[in-house]
Amino acid sequence: MEEEINFKELEVFLPYFIDGIEEILNAWCQKKSTAYLMQERGLDNDEMINIIGIRVLSYTFDIIEQTENLKYCPYAEQLVEYFDAHDVLINEVFLMYMDLSSVVREYLFKHIPSAERHYAAVQNFSLIFEHNLSDVLDIYFNLQLEKIQKEQKNVLQEKKLLEQYKSIVDLTNGVVVCDKDGFISYVNEKFC
Repeated sequence: MEEEINFKELEVFLPYFIDGIEEILNAWCQKKSTAYLMQERGLDNDEMINIIGIRVLSYTFDIIEQTENLKYCPYAEQLVEYFDAHDVLINEVFLMYMDLSSVVREYLFKHIPSAERHYAAVQNFSLIFEHNLSDVLDIYFNLQLEKIQKEQKNVLQEKKLLEQYKSIVDLTNGVVVCDKDGFISYVNEKFC
């Protein structure tokens, strides 16, 4: 993917990104779907800007400056921990990332007169952003999968304990189960 991106062309936009980071992040938090998700999940505006926005954009800027390579996003695990702590769903993470990406593109076209002529550069920015997103989604998916597997294991353990408890009760007590009309629907060996 890295060879497809023209970093030199993106560097021209870097001062605009850096100067506009506060405006970009505030516009992101006010974007309809992100604002709704923040409210629903109890996400704090300052935390969203500092924990997510600043880190994601700063890492993106480092990639553009080529002080970082387009590789595994170093903040992905922290972002996943933050989202997971607030019960944010994986599709909601995707929506918020896409909102941030669209706000950046809107900012570029609004504030940079030549942005329209450099549409490919804007697309390259989106490629970097989507690469970072894929790291976050991959970690988040694996975390959710681990939780489901752990929950299934716990359910199986509980089922086994209940079966053991039933066996003990059946050995020591006579058990009769009736429906609401008094018809017997189950009796154990001890009752017989």
